[in-house]
Amino acid sequence: MDTSQEAVNEDYMWRLAENDDFEPREAKYLALVESTLALPMSTTCAECEKEGKSFSKRQLARPWEHRVCEDCIREKQVQVYKPADGVGPTLPDFAVAGPGSCQLALCSVCRAQLTKQNCTPSQKSKAPSRRKCISCVAIAANA
Repeated sequence: MDTSQEAVNEDYMWRLAENDDFEPREAKYLALVESTLALPMSTTCAECEKEGKSFSKRQLARPWEHRVCEDCIREKQVQVYKPADGVGPTLPDFAVAGPGSCQLALCSVCRAQLTKQNCTPSQKSKAPSRRKCISCVAIAANA
């Protein structure tokens, strides 16, 4: 904790701030620094506003008004992967559905299985009805 601000005469600062007859020559007596009393003693989540939560290293590096705890991030992830009918979480098309089984992604034109070799990452991010392999993209571009 930074204790360098404990020597600042806060009573004088408050009297000076409330003074209506402030003159520029009095500015040299101001200490334009943030008081340690205004800072929270522990990290606070910007979403749930609770103290003492656990944060990732990346979140701790962010400014205090943008920090989000691991619990709030986990809740957001669950909401993102929730299906429209609300039954349970769904997996993306390229994710493994279970041990030993996976969902196959197919080209919407030639019905070929899409792999890393014949499909770009931008095509993988499209809806299944719009995905194309590299060959079909090239044919469509030349047409």
